[in-house]
Amino acid sequence: EDVPGAYSYYQSSDGQKIYLDPLSMRCLVEQHGGYARLPHAVTCAVLGLTRHVQTEETRGRYRYVGHLPLGCEVVTAEVDVRPLVGE
Repeated sequence: EDVPGAYSYYQSSDGQKIYLDPLSMRCLVEQHGGYARLPHAVTCAVLGLTRHVQTEETRGRYRYVGHLPLGCEVVTAEVDVRPLVGE
């Protein structure tokens, strides 16, 4: 069962600060019926990367990376979710 206020996220398997972008994550959550039902790992093609530096503004916008320190580079990955969620 989903825990109110808790965030789940996917990070690059090699530990880099590369996270699934919000739209891709929403597609997966919708497909699986909630955060608690998401698979532990996903493999998918990366369509694009967006880089930003962690600021107070980005902490508010991307709450799932709120634990990262201010000033660090964060990358969000837009991925092809079609194989994971269907057409």
